[in-house]
Amino acid sequence: MSSDDQLIVADGYDEAFIGVGYRGGERFAAYDHGKLIGVLMKRDEMSLEDALDYFDFNIAGSSIGDSMPVYIDMMPLADYIYAERRVKF
Repeated sequence: MSSDDQLIVADGYDEAFIGVGYRGGERFAAYDHGKLIGVLMKRDEMSLEDALDYFDFNIAGSSIGDSMPVYIDMMPLADYIYAERRVKF
């Protein structure tokens, strides 16, 4: 792997790493959103609300280019479809 092919990873969140994603010829690190929030709560002794706020602003809110990691809410497809139908008006 050349230096151009290096994955950009979220430092300190190895426990939440779930694999590598591919999009448009690019590779990116993928993380379980719930596990990452759990790491913040346990390691950094944050409340759920503080962990979610920290994640939104400092992790998901940071822009480091097209190859930045993706954070996935793990759920069965049926749960996602049900949730989407509930929020539509």
